[in-house]
Amino acid sequence: MGPGRDLDDLSCLPATHEIYESENYEYPIASGDGAGSMVRSWGSFEADPVNLSTIAKLRSEALRFTELADFEG
Repeated sequence: MGPGRDLDDLSCLPATHEIYESENYEYPIASGDGAGSMVRSWGSFEADPVNLSTIAKLRSEALRFTELADFEG
């Protein structure tokens, strides 16, 4: 990468969006980019209203519950 280019810059490139969609089956990052047929079949994207900071704060408690329930058997 050249000077002034970082990961955020690369994540905005159309080619990067194509990789996210085709390899990871993710909705496009930018709303104007088209999704592939697999992703389109899921319907429109609806953002989760829960803030990621809240999820991060609850991570240790969630891990404790999965261990208590013997989630991995």
